[in-house]
Formats: sequence, C-alpha cells, structure tokens
Amino acid sequence: MILVIMRKIFHIYLYGEEDTLAALPVISITTLAIVFALNKLENTNLLHFPKLKIQPLIVSFIFGALMWIFSHFYNAILFPELHNETIRSFYGLVYYILSPFLAAITEEMFFRGWLLGYMEKKSFSKITIILTISTGFFLFHWIPFNPIYLRIDTFILSVLTCCMFFKTRDLRYSILIHLTADSITSMTLIIPYLLR
Repeated sequence: MILVIMRKIFHIYLYGEEDTLAALPVISITTLAIVFALNKLENTNLLHFPKLKIQPLIVSFIFGALMWIFSHFYNAILFPELHNETIRSFYGLVYYILSPFLAAITEEMFFRGWLLGYMEKKSFSKITIILTISTGFFLFHWIPFNPIYLRIDTFILSVLTCCMFFKTRDLRYSILIHLTADSITSMTLIIPYLLR
C-alpha cells in the first residue's frame, strides 16, 4: 500500500523530466528496502537463484517482445492521442535509460518475489495468487485520471511473469520479461532523441 501511494503522489504532482528522474531512485530504493524488510520478516526465500537455463531465457525475451508489441498496438489503436510522448531533455534521456532496469527489478522483486512467496506460504491457490498479484500490479500502474482500461497491458504482463515464475521458480526470468518489454519502449523514445 505504501508503494502505491508513493507512486500515485509522484505521478500526480511531478510533471517535469527532472522531477520524474529525481523520484525514480527514491521509489526504487524505498521499494527494495520494503521488500527486503518484508522478506526478512516473513522469510520468503526471495533471493534463490538456480543456474540459468537457455530455453526459459529465450522464452523470456520472446514474451517480453510480444508483450511490447501487444501493448504498443493496443495503446496506439485505442489511444492514439497518447502516442506522442517524446524525450525533451537530458533528464528524460537518463530516466528512460534507467527506468526499465529499476522498474523491472524492484517491481518483480516486490510482486513476483515477496508477495507471491508470501501468498504461497499462506497456501493460496496458484490462480488466486496470479489474479491477486496481477490486479495489484495493474492498479500500481494505473494513474487515476486515465481510463482504467488504458493499462490492461500491465495485468497481462503480470499474468505472464507470474506463470513464468511458477514454471521456473526463478525470479530472473520474470525480471527479463519485464525488462525486455520496458526496454523496447524506452528505445523507441531514446533513439529518436539521439538522432535529432
């Protein structure tokens, strides 16, 4: 709940790229501090990393790319007026370089790492875990003055990352799906900025 409130405050009150860039590490550090504190309190075995396997690694890249394609076309068709986002300053450039990494790591550690582990420990069914976490992830990304269906892509991304975690039991693949989708989005903004 603290994370959702912080995110909403930053989205509602910070409009400039410099302000948004300044908020990014605050949100990320606070999220990680909360996740590690909750992990220690609940002992959810958050940092268990078996050896990486090539097949889930490739599938993660593919899912991330497919998620970006879906999100891009869904939003372009339904909300063409929102597809005019550009980077306006060096602060925006730095934000779009750092944001995919920080968001993928912190959000996955909280939602698929701690929260999923906590719900499993409390014996919730997989479907309940997936729907609860995906709804929370969706609400975390929804900004109140936008239509609620604008961020349905985050619900779908969360379902994919939860399923990947259940299949592999390794958070890094979920992070990779998230990172791939967010990085492609960032690159579509970074490249035009660098070429102008």
